Amino acid sequence: MRFDIEIYLITSTLVSAFTFIYITSTLSFSLIKKGKSSPPLEVSENVTAVIPVYKEDVKLFRKVIQSVKREKISFIVVGDGVTEPYKSIVESEGGIFISIKKGGKRKAIKEGIKLVNTPYVLLLDSDTILPQGGIKRLISRLQGKVVAVSPEIRLVRGKSRLAYYSSEVVHFLRRLSYKALSIFGSVLTLNGQCILTKTEVIKPFILSKEYDEVRLFRFSTILGDDRQLTNYVYKLGFKAEIVDDVIVKTKAPDSISAFFKQLIRWYRANNFFMIKEFFDGSIFKKGAFYSFSLVYWNTLPILIIISNLTFIEIALRHILSHPKLLDRIIEDPIHAFYFIVVRRIENFTHSFYVDPSFIYRHVDPFYFEIFMLHDVFAELSSLVSSVMLLIVFAHFRKNIRGFIMGLAAFPLMFFAEIIAMFTMWKKKWEGRQ
Repeated sequence: MRFDIEIYLITSTLVSAFTFIYITSTLSFSLIKKGKSSPPLEVSENVTAVIPVYKEDVKLFRKVIQSVKREKISFIVVGDGVTEPYKSIVESEGGIFISIKKGGKRKAIKEGIKLVNTPYVLLLDSDTILPQGGIKRLISRLQGKVVAVSPEIRLVRGKSRLAYYSSEVVHFLRRLSYKALSIFGSVLTLNGQCILTKTEVIKPFILSKEYDEVRLFRFSTILGDDRQLTNYVYKLGFKAEIVDDVIVKTKAPDSISAFFKQLIRWYRANNFFMIKEFFDGSIFKKGAFYSFSLVYWNTLPILIIISNLTFIEIALRHILSHPKLLDRIIEDPIHAFYFIVVRRIENFTHSFYVDPSFIYRHVDPFYFEIFMLHDVFAELSSLVSSVMLLIVFAHFRKNIRGFIMGLAAFPLMFFAEIIAMFTMWKKKWEGRQ
């Protein structure tokens, strides 16, 4: 019995099976349309926006404030260690500006919400532009158990095309998964750039010490405030929702390194909250598909690493034990690469590179059944992954260059998840500025 081969078969089969189930489910559920909204309420006297700002691009900030004023709602801007020119812009548009000593987004939101007396509060980032009539459509979705909603996010290109297109791929995949989750009345997290919620539900929590940081055992983080608010809503027995017919615009990272750091922040928060939700039991309150999706997103990279490392060990061990194989590889490297790397372990039973009885001699009969299952799921996962890639390509329409540049998102997501996994417990994380 070869333990390394069995580990490879198990991990690679899990990767293929989980990928097939996740992509098939996500694409199927994302096609289902949600029900209609209730008639919109008058928003002018019912909604107040709280907007924290820190060293935001002045032109973009002005557009954000103008988009808020156009919705005819009250707005409070909190300068997180900054004053001008933001104060003048806000006051010229009829808003309230308060300045505090720099303390981060959470502290700024806490100070701003103290002044909110309307039934609804809008938590808005200083780089997020509202669409005309967007607040009315958002507020119309606050019905029944739904007490918090977010719009869909569309990106505005920053200084880097590579960062923009890579970000676009990530956001597109995220939208698909959120649509699928919404069918079951669950959502991973509200979009922190823009959250509309009932003041009476969220204000007491934001003003509490619990909101200052998220704790897990002896560890804590100040990131993931949007995820924390989402979990709090579900903890109270309510629901949150992403409204896909309302779209706000936000700026993409200005460089690929900034985008990579953003991914690491997101994945650190995801890992942190997955463990926290598992231990407090809240992961099961959002349904089986939510639980499966969360586990899939956060364990896939480590399974891939284990699978590939064990395969490399198996291949090298076999080559070293069969000296003539090295000569064949040197003579025909393309053929060798196809059989040993592309076709991988399934060819151990029929490739001329390997003894035909290899699997039978080294693997327990039980794991040979897994080996057969591995082949089936490998083909199925390749098929649905290709379909997903075609859907991403269709999203870019005729922008082939943008699609090609956007493919950089996949290795960046993989390595960001790995880094996040091993640095999740750092006491201080770099926050969004």
